[in-house]
Amino acid sequence: MAVGVIQAVQERGLRVPQDVSVVGFDNVQISRVVQPNLTTIDQPIFQIGIKSMELLMSCLEGNVLEDKRTVLEANLCIREST
Repeated sequence: MAVGVIQAVQERGLRVPQDVSVVGFDNVQISRVVQPNLTTIDQPIFQIGIKSMELLMSCLEGNVLEDKRTVLEANLCIREST
């Protein structure tokens, strides 16, 4: 979506980041090749997978899951779009 925003902004004769800042989410590979490079949030995908498997295995073992929130640290990758 953010790459599309950059394209739409540029098609209207505006400049990123001078006129409009754009921030993406997920830090997909295209973030590093689009011009300007996209500032984005990098999620801890591997840790999300580990935590998900731990919860799934606990359920399969018959344990009752507590209603709680797990917060994993995400990182802001500052690039050229802001």
